[in-house]
Amino acid sequence: MVTRKTYTVLGLALLLIGAGPSLADVPWEYVGPEMGFTYADAFFVTEQALYIGQSEEIDTGFGLYRYGFDEGEWDLIGFDGYAIFGIVVWGESDENILLRTWDGSGSGTWRSTDSGVSWVQTGNPLSGLPALQSPADTSRMISETSYSTDSGWTWNESNLTWYLYGGRGQAYDPSNGSVAYYTAGLGDETSRIYRTTNGGAIWSQVWLEGFNQMQGIDVEWDKGAHVMTCNDIQSRVLITSDAGQNWTWRPSPFHPREVLSPPWAASCFFVAGSAADETTYEVWWTSDLGDTWTSYSVGLPILPGPYWNNWIRIQAHPTEPILFVALEPTGVWRLDLSAVSAIDGEELDLAETRLAAYPNPSSGSVTIAFQDNSSLPMRSIRVVDVMGRVVNTLDASSEGTPLRWDGRDRQGREVASGVYRIVTLRPDGHVGESERVLILR
Repeated sequence: MVTRKTYTVLGLALLLIGAGPSLADVPWEYVGPEMGFTYADAFFVTEQALYIGQSEEIDTGFGLYRYGFDEGEWDLIGFDGYAIFGIVVWGESDENILLRTWDGSGSGTWRSTDSGVSWVQTGNPLSGLPALQSPADTSRMISETSYSTDSGWTWNESNLTWYLYGGRGQAYDPSNGSVAYYTAGLGDETSRIYRTTNGGAIWSQVWLEGFNQMQGIDVEWDKGAHVMTCNDIQSRVLITSDAGQNWTWRPSPFHPREVLSPPWAASCFFVAGSAADETTYEVWWTSDLGDTWTSYSVGLPILPGPYWNNWIRIQAHPTEPILFVALEPTGVWRLDLSAVSAIDGEELDLAETRLAAYPNPSSGSVTIAFQDNSSLPMRSIRVVDVMGRVVNTLDASSEGTPLRWDGRDRQGREVASGVYRIVTLRPDGHVGESERVLILR
């Protein structure tokens, strides 16, 4: 078994760059759109673009907007005059899109298989929450009291009943497409947390406490060992390390609403919400399950009103160390972590990998092999530099067989001497196995 330090794109950059800016000093940058929005329930980030819609202003509509990273522009790509309640995008070129809408008279669920050029209306999920897709199995989706096993073409009702309507959080275990968590109780005196082990058909209650309003929830990406949810009223996070059998409260220095464990930040949780004095949006980071917190909120806007009248959504780029937050009513903000040199001296976790690169060091070409000729489900293999930038993309169609990187970038130029990371990209677009290699010219 090959063992090594598992370096995320962020972690590898931090290890190698040395002295540089602290994360607390890196400012958020405004992305747009200029008209802002309210209730950004439809907010999704892929490698190519970010997508956003709003679920309020039903009379005037908002439509579905796309911001292409290469183009740097916002485009209305459909559903003008519709409120958008949720969006899921996947595939090599964002060809698959699932959308939940409202047009003032009724709701609808739509599917596109050609990047939004044409749409087909599908079975409508019986819920009020946006659809959520499993990172481990793109055929599985949940949406509050309903679930799908065919990527949103048809929906089935779960054992959860309608009196639980108003849930705020949904999260899949990234390593298991059958396991997911759900928080309910908004507007109810009792908050609940549920867990499913069969993809959403049957949910079992794993936590119950009166007079608490649970919000966002997520599962630790690299291990799936911890689950974190948050409570904005009492400024606390709730953590389990045993799939919901036992939970532990941790205080937070702000009002947390959204929880995120990015695929490129091992053993970390980012939590977004409002400052304790209700004047600013805040994003905080913890690597020790809430024992300590660090604020990364430089440049985020002042709230125009009390925090409970505003909403926040947080998303991560699937392969690069970049965070995005959708902040009502201003728009989308971006935080690029690729140039950061330190995250408070955190140690990186040891993990096993089935990926090897040789010779290492190399003066040119590198062979990429998989242990025991095992086949890894993947979409492609990326070569990434220490700043998190994609240098080249390799064809992974022949899974399980050795591949070759010629030591050149996408334009055919020899890369400079340095450390590079070989990363497998899973079918869902998230990072899988990885290995680093040293190029010496």
